[in-house]
Amino acid sequence: MGLNIAVVLILVITAFAWSSKARGYGLFSGLLMLLCVLCAGGIAFALWEPASVALADNSNSILRDLSWGIGLLGPFAIALLVLRLAVDQTVKANLEFGDAANLVGGGLFGLAAGVITSGMVVLGLSHMRFPPALLGHAAAVEENDGTASFANLWVPVDALTVSLYESLSRNGFASGTPLAERRPDAHVAAAMNRLSFNDTAFVTLPPDSFEVIGRYEIPGSRNELLADNNSEVVQNVEYLHGDAPATGKIVGLVTRLNAGAKEGSGGNIITTPGQVRLVADTPNGPRGFHPIAAVAPPEAGSVALFRFRFDSDKLYVADTGGGSDIVFAYEFYLPENATPTDLIIKNLREPLTGSGSPEAIAFDDVEDRDDRIFDRTIFEPFGITVAGALDSIDVEEARTIQTRDAGGNRAIGIIAGDRFPTTWTLSKERARGIFDIDEDNAVVEGEATFGTDWLAERGLGRNLRVERIASGRNTSVLWIELVNEDRRSVFGRAVESADRFQRPVIIDENGTTYSAIGFLAVSGDSDFTLRITPDRPVRALSEIPTVSASKRDQSLWLIFRPTANTRISAFRLGEEVSLFDPPVALR
Repeated sequence: MGLNIAVVLILVITAFAWSSKARGYGLFSGLLMLLCVLCAGGIAFALWEPASVALADNSNSILRDLSWGIGLLGPFAIALLVLRLAVDQTVKANLEFGDAANLVGGGLFGLAAGVITSGMVVLGLSHMRFPPALLGHAAAVEENDGTASFANLWVPVDALTVSLYESLSRNGFASGTPLAERRPDAHVAAAMNRLSFNDTAFVTLPPDSFEVIGRYEIPGSRNELLADNNSEVVQNVEYLHGDAPATGKIVGLVTRLNAGAKEGSGGNIITTPGQVRLVADTPNGPRGFHPIAAVAPPEAGSVALFRFRFDSDKLYVADTGGGSDIVFAYEFYLPENATPTDLIIKNLREPLTGSGSPEAIAFDDVEDRDDRIFDRTIFEPFGITVAGALDSIDVEEARTIQTRDAGGNRAIGIIAGDRFPTTWTLSKERARGIFDIDEDNAVVEGEATFGTDWLAERGLGRNLRVERIASGRNTSVLWIELVNEDRRSVFGRAVESADRFQRPVIIDENGTTYSAIGFLAVSGDSDFTLRITPDRPVRALSEIPTVSASKRDQSLWLIFRPTANTRISAFRLGEEVSLFDPPVALR
């Protein structure tokens, strides 16, 4: 109720203010103010996406989840201030009207300016990471069967503002990517995006976090398409903008999400149905659709695929592990004559039209699709083989590394566990300003080079020491030492001559690959570098300090966060593969 009351108060105040007899108010001043607000809104919407994407390209997770609100409200406020100052400097005199004209006209123009201004504020706040109920108003409500309904404000200022600028984006403020076609019903999308299974999951992705690599379609009747091998019960599907047609098609978008989409502390990729939106052109205009199901692995470490229906509340799909990239297929039920144009995941938009866009592959029916899911070939038409990384390894050419000695002790240079592999720890007081530290004093993310004065003293209390890397519920931590000061690493000096553009990865026994989320480099007695960046994994050796054969005081560890309860079978650096015998078991 608080948001509704605030909006009403804003409208009453603006209408009353501009209908005042005071100098600088009245009909003409109200008209000028409305024109300034109208133009400022157009500028804000024009800059909204590029400004927000630029702000989201930031390692600060708080700023990232505020980016789409700041990216709208910032340009709006700046443009309004500049336009208002320009008008005041240009138009130095008022026009005289009667009291009645100033009262009615000024009030109406002030009210219109108030509607747009409050609509922009509500829309901006709605795109930030807040709970589903914003100041007591829950715009989107999730039902028990997985469907959702939308409730407007008492005075729907956000809906009116979006509708106004959608119309202008096709007319007076037209552009190549009009708001009406690329982000229709932006106020609805904002509420659905926040309709998360909890209020801690990210609502914004940084740029280049996902790509659509394929699309499949299955035409048919609603009853045929919304049943599957797992259940003959027809899934209930309702549109926010009308009834789902009796005849339509399932559109599956095969989507690869990379490390940039991972949640900071847990290292998982999590999306809810409300955070995934397919924009499609229909005979009734552009519309937004949310997925009815997703194809994904059922559990951590599994090589199987399963189709998960979104037929209950508080559902989500996650990668369940620590793989570098993950491939999901989001399925949507569309009208048969709808044409997909854009996929939006957590505010980030990927166009589906134009050169390079994937062509749709037709599956015979839902049984054909379900068979492909069962035998794990559903992604093969798009060049994706499920858990196939080990299949490409030539065992005869690969190097074998004994991970246990005769006494059963693990080889030097391979450590499974979240604790730092060295004897030093960080002082929490010093580390807190540089690294993101969780409640268990584990490093979540951050990057810094520091000296011995940063190291915690031996007598420091346990609650004041930072000596671990954060791992999620379904992930573990593995340290691989590329080289140490005594040259006793299992990889010897082979890494020194490796191509600096090669990407180091580990592979588990299911064939899933994992990139390093960071590294620990120690040089001499005073130079320590720790990098933990789960959303920006190590893509090449060139990102880590150079290992020199002439220096004997260097130690270099790569940090991986693979799926828990799996076994790591290999380390790969370009074409060079080292097989672990036996595989390294993780807990």
